[in-house]
Order: sequence, then C-alpha cells, then structure tokens
Amino acid sequence: MQPSQNFCFTPIFTGSPNGSLRFHPHAQAVGAHSSGGKLLSTGDRSGGILLWDSARGGNAGTLAEHKDSITSLSWRGDSKLLASGSEDGQIIVWNVADGFPLATMSKAHTPKAAPNTYGAIPGGVLGVQFTSDGRIVSAGRDSTIRIWSADGAAKGASTKAEALLTKVAASFDGKLFIAGDYRGRVEIWDGKQLSYLDRPAPLDRPAPAGSR
Repeated sequence: MQPSQNFCFTPIFTGSPNGSLRFHPHAQAVGAHSSGGKLLSTGDRSGGILLWDSARGGNAGTLAEHKDSITSLSWRGDSKLLASGSEDGQIIVWNVADGFPLATMSKAHTPKAAPNTYGAIPGGVLGVQFTSDGRIVSAGRDSTIRIWSADGAAKGASTKAEALLTKVAASFDGKLFIAGDYRGRVEIWDGKQLSYLDRPAPLDRPAPAGSR
C-alpha cells in the first residue's frame, strides 16, 4: 500500500468498489487482512494501529502502544491475535477481542553496541509473521531472525546475517523461513534449527555463473 490517506476496497467477485476508508492522520505504512478477510489492520508512521470492518468499511478498533513507525503486521490463523513490529524496537501481540496487549517483546532486535559507541542504538523490528503452528518469526536491525511464542517467550535466534535483513516470511508449514536483505538477496533458513539452507554468495564475491 502506498502512503495515502484513503484506501478503496474492491470485492474480488464483483469487481466494484464497496467504499473508501479514511485512514490515519499520519500516513499508513503497512496493512494486513485477517484470515477470511473479515478485518483489515493498518499501521501508520507514528505507531498507531487501526482495525477496520472489511465489509462495512467502518472502524473496528484502535490499538495504541507503539511509539514509532509500524513496519509489519501479521494475524494468527484464527484471527484472534495480531502481531505488530515497529521501529520502536517492540513486537506486540494483541488480543483483538479486547484491544489489549497479550505480550510485549521489548528490545527484540537491538544490536550489540560496538566498542566506543555512545547514545541510543537503532533496534527496530522490520518484519514479523505468525507461522501456521502459532509461533512468531521476526527480523530486525540486529540482522538476525528470531522465534517467539505467542506469549512472548524467546524460542531461538539465528546467527547474524552479512547484511541487514529487511523482511521475513514463513512457509505454510513453518518448516522454512525466507528472509530478504537490503542488498536484494534472498536467504532460506530451516524453520526449526534456524540454520542456513540456501545462502547467497558473500557480498565481496559475485555469485557463480548460472547460480540463482
């Protein structure tokens, strides 16, 4: 979605617009539909999250806890929980029924400070996704992939990637994690062991001819 103040939604089967949603006072950054498409969640650049009734186009709730831009939203398969990632460094798991956080993972992806480094270290979360078995996989500014339970418990972390990982996605069965980095490369990881299955050529060396 482009950072616009309005969003027009069109049913797949009719092909005609149902209406227009008035979005956030601060331009939205991301959006995600719940399973079945009943609800639409949108996040903006000031940390606000709104829920929308996809059929009526009306506001269905507001989730307010983040302090910086929302970078990623993901619904659990049963649509009862919504995970959000933000540049404020937090991953929040929301109970959609009451609008309150079920779990908050603070400083989820804060990099280790280099020697003689002073001041705040950017530790934003850049991608979150629920897996089919209810875990949460995330990527952030520490260039790692991390796994969490829905109640916020840390379940594993990968080694640091060569380049900043900007997004992460899980395969349908949760056995594979696919991450993209800021150089435009794609890496494939084992979804249980968090080990590389397909690693791109090092940044200082071109990929072999014919490789993908």
